[in-house]
Parts: sequence; C-alpha cells; structure tokens
Amino acid sequence: MQVGTSYKEIWKIALPIILGNLVQSILTITNTAFLGRVGEITLGASAIGGVFYFLVITVAMGLAIGPQIIIARRTGEGNDHEIGKVFNQAIYILLPLAFVLFFVLRILSPVFFRNILSSEAICREADHYLAIMSFAIFFSIININYRALYIGLAKTRVLTYSIIIMVIVNIFFDFSLIFGNFGFPKMGIRGAAVSSIISEGCAFIFFTVHARFFINNKKLRLFNFVKWSNAETKNILQLSYPSIFQNLISIGSWFIFFVIIEKTGELPIAISNIVRSIMMLIMMPIWGLATTGNTMVSNILGQEKKEEVLILIRRIIYLGFIITLVYLPIIIFKPEWFIRIYTNDVKLIAGALKPLYVVYVASLFCVPGAICLFSLSGTGDTKTSFLIEVATTSVYLVYAVLVALVFKMALEYVWGAETLYWILITILAYFRLKSGKWKKIRV
Repeated sequence: MQVGTSYKEIWKIALPIILGNLVQSILTITNTAFLGRVGEITLGASAIGGVFYFLVITVAMGLAIGPQIIIARRTGEGNDHEIGKVFNQAIYILLPLAFVLFFVLRILSPVFFRNILSSEAICREADHYLAIMSFAIFFSIININYRALYIGLAKTRVLTYSIIIMVIVNIFFDFSLIFGNFGFPKMGIRGAAVSSIISEGCAFIFFTVHARFFINNKKLRLFNFVKWSNAETKNILQLSYPSIFQNLISIGSWFIFFVIIEKTGELPIAISNIVRSIMMLIMMPIWGLATTGNTMVSNILGQEKKEEVLILIRRIIYLGFIITLVYLPIIIFKPEWFIRIYTNDVKLIAGALKPLYVVYVASLFCVPGAICLFSLSGTGDTKTSFLIEVATTSVYLVYAVLVALVFKMALEYVWGAETLYWILITILAYFRLKSGKWKKIRV
C-alpha cells in the first residue's frame, strides 16, 4: 500500500500502533502493579530483570528494523512479491539468534547480576524472574518479525488486536500466578514471568493464523521458504546492524542507569520502577508515532517523493505534542493517580512525585527527538542514527554517575538524565535530516 503525507494518512497508520503501544505498556503496568503489592524487593528486582530482558531482546528488535524498512520500501514501490522473501529470510536469521539470546538470559545473567548488584535479595529475585522469562525469547523473537511485517505493510490494526490478546491473557495469569488465585500456585515474581510467556505464546498463535489465512499470500509469498539468500541477508544486515548496536546502547544505558540507582539503595530502585512504568505509559504514543515516521518515510521514498519527507515529519511531531499535552492536567493536579496504580505505600508515593514531574518534561523533548531519530532510520541512514545514539548515551551515563554516585543528589535530579538525553537527540537528528544527505542512500 502506498501512503500519503496528510494528517489523515498519518493518523490512519499511527492510531493502531499507538493503541497497540498503549496496551503494550499495560503489560508493564500490570506486572509492576501486582508485584508492587508483593514487596519492595520484588518491585526492584522486576525493574532490573525486566530491563535486562528488554536489553537482550533489543538485539532482535534492532535486527527487525532492516526487514521493516525494506518491506515498507517495497510496498511503496509496488513490489509486493518481494515482501515474502524478506520476511522469510529474516526468520532464517532470527531463529539461530533466539538460541544465543536464550543462553545469555539463562546462563550468563545470574553471573552478571552477582557482579554488579549491591543487594543480594534483589539479585536473587531477578535470577528467579529471568530463569523462567528466558523461555519467552522463542515466541518474542518471531513476534518481532511479524510486527516488522505488518508495520512495513502499513497494516497496523493487526498489532492492536495482538496486544489486546496479550493484555487480557497477561492480566488473568498475573492475578492468578503471582498471588495464587483460582487454584493456581502462588509464585510471586516467577508467576509474572510465566504469565508473560503465555501471553507471548498467544500473540504468536494469533499472528501465525492471521498471516496464513487473512492476507494475500499468493501476492506476498509468505511462508514460501526457499534456500538461504546471501544477497537478501546482506541487504537486511547492512540496514539492521547499526540499529542493533543503537538499540543495545540505548537500552544498555538504561539498564546501567537502573544499576546506578540500585547502588543508592533499595527504596530508590523501587521508586524508579514505578517512575519507569509511568514514563512508558506517557511515551508509548510517542514511540507509536516514531514507528509510524519510520515506515511512512521509507514508503514515501519508495514512491520517489523525497521533497515530502520533512513535511511528513513535521506533521507527525505536531500530533505528538498534542497527544503528550493530554497528560498535563493530571501531572499538574493529580499525579498521585498514576502512582497509586502501583502502590499504596506512602514512602513510595512521596518519593515518586518529583521524578514524575521530571519524566514528563523529558517526554516533551522526546516528541521531536524520537520522531526525528526513527524517521532518519527510515531513510536508510541507520549508521548516523547509531552515531547519534552513541554520542547522546555517553553524555547520559556520565551525567547519571556524577549526579547519583559522586554528588549523591536527590532522585529527581538523577532522572534529569532523560531530559538531557532527549534534548541532545532532538538537536542532532533534526540537523542531520535538514542536511539532506540521506537523499543519496539507496535501500
């Protein structure tokens, strides 16, 4: 499907992604809310374990950027018969990767945690979580490829359906397995991991059935597996490898950020897990619009409409600001509404208020920053996106170390790293797009 640059076209593609991302954030909210009722240690461990899992899976997410960009470009060109070849080749690449990532989660993470975490209790609980959660990798990695397919095709409504299924399943099994309701065993943090595996498995079944029976496989040639293609693999990896390293650096720095906070105490890391979950809720619409920018830019370039790219990006940014400002009245007048979703503990509520204000300010800078960065990747200029990530995360981590460990400032100042990060991303990505050097890149 070839797309235009009107607000209607943007919204048509973006809304299902935004809804899907909002529902996706409910998975994090659900786990955090239930585990927040278990205890401070469990809440902190779920933050460390969850971010580490996200760090590992981000390798696959980065690799899927290549197929997504190529599929969107072929869709814009009208070469639908090439799409299945890209999708199938990505599966060949991703399946061996799943076994490597499983090994990292199952075997290496306990060793890693014992060498970097200060709290033995948090380390033990994080180990319990990832020992089970590691099995989710096999479903997650194929689901990532399916999402790349549907975003590239601009059939984003399918993503919303899949996430709704995941949320319903996850809420039921979280409630059942964490606390031992409905005759299920009481598993605590292990129950959250089992619930996540089941929800990822249900999403995998949905995607597979939909792709097999509800889209035109004669035209797209999905599941028409042929021998390994070196040329297709090279094309995917050339686009993907900068995004893989970019994601690793981005999420890796976030993991280090939480390790830095953990070293300041068990209470700050518990508070930060709540703040992280609220931040994801606020920023998920922005990520949805950024993903929309990525695929629409690639589609527009496939139609040879380079002059419309910057117009498209500006319109997506305007929509991002409108959506983000919706949260402003709650942030100003009733911020505790967000926090009480996760806990009734007075200390946690009081401690989360100021960091929450800081995170909201960061989200305003995230709007142009994330949309410009993702759109830059959509042009095929993934190497520059990677270099921007390296530069900004370096500043981000230096700031966090100085503020948290050297000057030992309050938690809200530590979270100020997010605002600094997104200001730098915005400046660097915007000027790269304005330079027009991406116009010479072929995909």
